[in-house]
Amino acid sequence: MMTNQMFSIISESEPTNHLHSMYVAKDVMNADNACLDDTSSALCNSAYVPVAGHEERMISNAYKYESKKWEERLIKSNISLDIDAFEAAAQKWSDDFCGLGLTATLYDNNGEQVYQGTHGSKYSPMREEYMMYGPFQDGWDGDTVFPVYSNTKVASAATFIASVVDTNLGYLDEPLRVTFTELEESTVGQITPRMILSHTSGLKTFNRGNLTDPFYACIYDGQTTNGGCVLDQILSDDNLIAPPGNMTIYNNAAFDILAYLVVRKTGIASFGEAFQKYLADPLGMHNTSFDCPNVASTNEKPHLAWGLCSTGHDFAKVVQMLITEGMGPDGTRVLSKYGVRQIFSNGGGKATMRDSVLNRPRNPTGSYLVSRCYPRMDMEKYDGIPFTLPTGPWPDYGLGAMFFLGNQGEIFGHLGALGGVWFVAPGRFSYYLAWAAFNMFKTYQATTDILNAFESASNFTVTSTDGGEEHWEEIPVCGGEMYEDLFEHLGIDSMKKLLDYLDPSTPRSCDEDIGLGERMLWNEAVVDEIPDYMMLL
Repeated sequence: MMTNQMFSIISESEPTNHLHSMYVAKDVMNADNACLDDTSSALCNSAYVPVAGHEERMISNAYKYESKKWEERLIKSNISLDIDAFEAAAQKWSDDFCGLGLTATLYDNNGEQVYQGTHGSKYSPMREEYMMYGPFQDGWDGDTVFPVYSNTKVASAATFIASVVDTNLGYLDEPLRVTFTELEESTVGQITPRMILSHTSGLKTFNRGNLTDPFYACIYDGQTTNGGCVLDQILSDDNLIAPPGNMTIYNNAAFDILAYLVVRKTGIASFGEAFQKYLADPLGMHNTSFDCPNVASTNEKPHLAWGLCSTGHDFAKVVQMLITEGMGPDGTRVLSKYGVRQIFSNGGGKATMRDSVLNRPRNPTGSYLVSRCYPRMDMEKYDGIPFTLPTGPWPDYGLGAMFFLGNQGEIFGHLGALGGVWFVAPGRFSYYLAWAAFNMFKTYQATTDILNAFESASNFTVTSTDGGEEHWEEIPVCGGEMYEDLFEHLGIDSMKKLLDYLDPSTPRSCDEDIGLGERMLWNEAVVDEIPDYMMLL
């Protein structure tokens, strides 16, 4: 069963000749209280919470992609991962970026660690000043602590679900007004945790790079509390730019509402403590904390969307937990299966994506991330691009997780502004790539070459049925003809080469200066050098 804010999609789990599914309107089924299994103590019955609007909506592109092969792949598959190809691609990525340190951890479809290694040693070290990073130096390894920025989002989503939903203290579709009774008569009181985690709250964004921004000025005031700043500066109808649940607007500050909600729901003193209790300690993440001075995040006033400090070795354990549907490294359950599946659900439901990071970036290089597979969209609007290209590599957003059109099947994951990408390809593999470089934005897009080399060398075949006879077939690149294969379309074999052509602003030679001195990540002096989509991660 898959769910979003509008529908539940119920499919047969037993092997059949065809995939049979039906749609059930969300107003007759509350997914938060479904009896999925015994890993969550959520009740199976609760008061109905109405969802605005029931108009018809086509299922998302990610689900279309999923429905074509996903059920068959879960029935029976043959997977052979080429670990040598993964290692070689990681090494090449580091070499391409002048010895930039990269810690790569790979898990198979069962969540077993099959590779972990560090390539290169250079990185941008944290400074004590807010969001400041020094010039490149040697010393990077898998235990180097760095701010993982938006990789934080999925860890916060898991913490909320484990501490509130799995303990039956609340649920994802519960309006804030239930807990914050002072919002009873306001529109913002209709916002739900699901909307916050999927960027569909409708709230305006706040600027973390501007210390005079009303919300962040409040948060960084030593005399205030997280709850007071959330209620006074964020949860006001004046801050709504769209009705809750109707538009996808990438919003970091809105995540901090959940920090106060967890405190109110659980009675735990801070969200940072809840994170340690429900996620970090069970996973053995001993070098990970919301106490991260470089980004002015603390246990009491954490930035749930971007405030974790972690390491390449530590954060990989979150990715392992997701591929195993909630299990910790010692075999104990950390998060319910329901919780993991909700993270990978279409959290935005019927929401319309605004012209932003989740749809059509203004900078054309922002279109090329993670995969060679894209929806067919016209890019002639961009000056200097003499051909039609697809754009928008993420068709949807889950709960702290982006949906990517992977080369040979859907992939869930996220990017972090300083470095770090996590991927989960359910039923196939997952991995975490960690690095820290504040002025090398093509590092993200170039991870496409790691994914492409790894998937091309590996073998992913599935069973299908034809007149009752089973036969094996390989999962086609880009779903066959379902999506555009950018490499085939342009006759290229490397995303790095394309990026060098489209955006020559960063060094192509290791003899050029790649350190650029000490800088604040979003310093106004360099803001024009930063692709638009990176300002939001």
